[in-house]
Amino acid sequence: MSPKVSICIPAYREAAKFAKLLDSLSAQDFRDFEVIVSDDSPDDAVKIVCEAYPKLNIHYFRNIPSKGSPANWNYAISKATAPWVKLMHHDDFFYHESSLSNFMIAAETKPEIDYFFCDSFIFNSNSNQGYVYSVDQKLLKRISEQPAYLFHKNIIGSPSVGFFRRNLMIQFDEKLIWLVDVEFYCRLLNTYKVAHISK
Repeated sequence: MSPKVSICIPAYREAAKFAKLLDSLSAQDFRDFEVIVSDDSPDDAVKIVCEAYPKLNIHYFRNIPSKGSPANWNYAISKATAPWVKLMHHDDFFYHESSLSNFMIAAETKPEIDYFFCDSFIFNSNSNQGYVYSVDQKLLKRISEQPAYLFHKNIIGSPSVGFFRRNLMIQFDEKLIWLVDVEFYCRLLNTYKVAHISK
C-alpha cells in the first residue's frame, strides 16, 4: 500500500544539515511516509548519510549532471507516489515531532484545501539564535485577494513550509533564478485553495 505522504528533498552537499533533517523525520509521530532524495551533489556525502538511516523509507536518486534549482525541486516532487507532498530543502528540518501529524490532521479536516503552509522557526546558525515567524491574518487576507503582494513581502516563507496535493498541475518555473517561490505562490493562489496552519 502506498504511503500517505511523500517527503521530497532536493539535496546539495551540506551533509550535516541534511542529517539533521533526517533526524527530525525519524522523530515524527506520524510514520506513514516515504522519503525522496534527489541529489545534485558532486560527491557521495548525501548518499552516505541516507545509508545511515535504514529505517526511513528512502528512495535515493543521484543527478548526473546536476539539475540545479529549481529543476531539482521539481524532479524530487515528480518521484512522489503519495497523495500528499511535503517539499523539504536539505538545510531545513521539522521543529516538532508532531509536525507531519499536524499537516495530516489539517488535510483530513479541511478536504477542500489543496495547499497548506505553516509557521516557521527561523534559525541563524552563526548567532545561534532564532525566532518563530507567524503570519498576520490581515496579510493572509490580502494575499488571497492580491497574490502579487507577495513580491513586496513573502509572508508564506520558504517552500519547506508547504504541504500539498500531488495532483496539483503546477511546478516551480525552471527558467527563473530569483523569486522562484514567490512566483509559484502567486500562481498557486490564483488557481487553488490555500490555508495556513498556525503551528
